[in-house]
Amino acid sequence: MLLHFISLSLALAAAFITPPAAAQPPEPTRRVEVHVKITTNGAPFPEGTYVSMGVAEDMYVPDVPTDASGEAVLAADIPAGIETVLIEVPDILTWGPDDQIRAKNEAAKLAGRSFSLPPAKLISLVPGQHVYRVEFFAPEAITVKGRTVDLIGKPLPVSAHRGGLFNIRFSLESDRGYFEVTGVPK
Repeated sequence: MLLHFISLSLALAAAFITPPAAAQPPEPTRRVEVHVKITTNGAPFPEGTYVSMGVAEDMYVPDVPTDASGEAVLAADIPAGIETVLIEVPDILTWGPDDQIRAKNEAAKLAGRSFSLPPAKLISLVPGQHVYRVEFFAPEAITVKGRTVDLIGKPLPVSAHRGGLFNIRFSLESDRGYFEVTGVPK
């Protein structure tokens, strides 16, 4: 009887124990290296301005600062199924380690005041190709400052928009109608 009880207990226990799931093999990756160059029509592009690579919503690729010649290399091991990456010279950075964001944004602000930052470029990845080259042109820019008022001199609300791009900065004092728009191409 005891042997029957032990056999029945082991059989019941085995019925409720599920074997561990087989470990999923890691998703295959591929190395992508993007050589970025930023040229201008005047002064050299500011050293230390960050460029970034957008891969997927849940993947962070570290931003890389430009060197004195306006060049940077972005590199990452990305999932093999990714077909495109987005390369940009952002005018504001909101990702990455908190202690670096302020310095990155100051460098972007400096670049955005002197140059009209170019729109992002979408790069189609080719199977078997690992190195890509992207060139941006950043024309010299001006800053437009002013004040908006109605016919009797009362300040008007101010807004600025550049369709589909975020590379023109603006600031305003809405209660007094003053505005500043930087990065406007000469």
